[in-house]
Amino acid sequence: MRLKNILLIPLALLTLSSFSFGTIYENGENSTTSNWRVYDNTPTGATISNVTDSTTQSKVIEFKGERTHNSYLIGARSGKKSWKNSTESKLKWDMNFKERYRVSVYLETRKGKRTFYYDYSDKDKGLFAKRYIRFGLGKSSQNGKWTTIKRDLVADLKKFDPNNKLLKVHGIRIQGSGKIDNIELYSTNEGNKTTPKPIAIPLPINPPKILIPLNPSSYFNGEDGSTQPWFISKKYKKNATATIIYDNNKKSNVIKFNIGGYRLGAQRGLYRWKNKLHTIQWAMNTTQKFRILIYTETEKGIRIFHLTHLKNSLGLHHKKYIRLGLGEKSKNGHWHLYKLNLKKELEQYEPDNKLLFINGFKVYGSGLFDDIKIK
Repeated sequence: MRLKNILLIPLALLTLSSFSFGTIYENGENSTTSNWRVYDNTPTGATISNVTDSTTQSKVIEFKGERTHNSYLIGARSGKKSWKNSTESKLKWDMNFKERYRVSVYLETRKGKRTFYYDYSDKDKGLFAKRYIRFGLGKSSQNGKWTTIKRDLVADLKKFDPNNKLLKVHGIRIQGSGKIDNIELYSTNEGNKTTPKPIAIPLPINPPKILIPLNPSSYFNGEDGSTQPWFISKKYKKNATATIIYDNNKKSNVIKFNIGGYRLGAQRGLYRWKNKLHTIQWAMNTTQKFRILIYTETEKGIRIFHLTHLKNSLGLHHKKYIRLGLGEKSKNGHWHLYKLNLKKELEQYEPDNKLLFINGFKVYGSGLFDDIKIK
């Protein structure tokens, strides 16, 4: 994909502020397990794999061993391989376990080493042996479904060791067989302090009528406080949610998706846009892996532009998909504005074809989106 056809513009240039989501220690996208090592291999045979998860359709880390007898380490307890993170104290990770597990977080405090244990217990069990603090994430955290865990390590320390102070975070050890993804330390509230309070509005599976754009080129900007233009993919209708929130950095309403599939317009049928213009624009802010599908109609039939966070653009695939990479910066927790001239992209990969219409826009993943337009 040619740089002149797609522009990454941090919205810090358009507004007065920007922010960072912190440090990502694992998101699976390097397709390796190089960040990990088997810490306890008794009994022998424990494995660490980088796999594509069927639910999230993204790369994750999978552990297989003898229940909690085996364990797996990222970072270290201390020493050269430890993270030594002294600036970020909020921890987030995604997990999918259907058996007993324990997540140990290794810390350095003013009073020496501390280890936080997070497991499937329903209650916190607090400080024991002067250096271990046990927290319960609840039985539902081992239900075989993806769950996002967020912990304020400073608050957790003060709850059971109030006269102590967190100095550094060194690493994490996992006990149990299951999957882990998106391990991150950060120092902000993810940039989503919202005023007014979020308006939670369920999305329609089948909207009641053909939706008219806000103006001839704008298909969504969040300012009316409604999620109505969006469809939920039937596959995700039980768990997918969308919320209109006010974003302090962008200074406007935006739409927030959890993991799922969400669509504007359509590939074909009544709800397709049939827009004859060539350039599509959108703003997005995410730290997660994603897929964006842009539905078009050409002289040679349907073409779907398939965009991900990957670096490389792979071009025409299976005669129908054109795969483009937005790069790792597309999920760095900042707002980015993208402009993509679909006519020129089609000419690059299929020079004997011609773009007729842009028909729809679909998101698989989670994050914030806004300002979806065709020019």
